[in-house]
Amino acid sequence: LKHPQNLIKENKMFSEKFSGLVSLLGNSLPTRKFEKEMLTFAKTEYGKDWRYAYHYMLDHSGQAPRMGVYD
Repeated sequence: LKHPQNLIKENKMFSEKFSGLVSLLGNSLPTRKFEKEMLTFAKTEYGKDWRYAYHYMLDHSGQAPRMGVYD
């Protein structure tokens, strides 16, 4: 069995390494503020298709779906 102080140190080291890795790779989880902004944008710009646009933007890092005919 490990001493409780050693466990605390190990947990702290893991937490620091994990948070460093997340900051290096970027946080892929959308924040509540981001989700709310995308919801507002989708509802105002896409009318009846706002649900599709909202989920598209969440899945594509905020990039809006293209409208109309395009190549």
